[in-house]
Amino acid sequence: MQPDKLTVKTREALGTASDLARRAHHAEVTPLHLFKALIEQEGGIIPLIIESLGAPPAKLAEAVEGEVRKLPTVEGGDRHFSRELTRLIEDSMGHMERLGDRFLSTEHLLLAAPSDRSGAMSGICRRLGISAAGVEAAMKRVRGEGPVESED
Repeated sequence: MQPDKLTVKTREALGTASDLARRAHHAEVTPLHLFKALIEQEGGIIPLIIESLGAPPAKLAEAVEGEVRKLPTVEGGDRHFSRELTRLIEDSMGHMERLGDRFLSTEHLLLAAPSDRSGAMSGICRRLGISAAGVEAAMKRVRGEGPVESED
């Protein structure tokens, strides 16, 4: 992951995800923590995209929270990104490059979620009818066709 290629909102979401994992005493920061952070992010675009897909953001939040509660807990230690989260970020970077964007935005993270290989996020997306094609179309409706050219 290249921190200089992340938007401010993406950096904030990753930091919040780490905080969520720490407070919940989870050993790793997972895609579930990240999506909980993205859904709750003040001024974030993810709820708007989800809503434009016809999936209520509250339903996504409820499903993610239910899965987060199932994660095992540990005492002490540092929290690191899980293999699944690292793969999701790498997949997101691929979407960023394919779309001609210069920075990894929160939308790219959402675009990778339906294909999340850990199963948790892809399962939630499947249950709510969220597909990569739908997310990409909604991204264009909500943010416009222009590329992400700055970190703001």
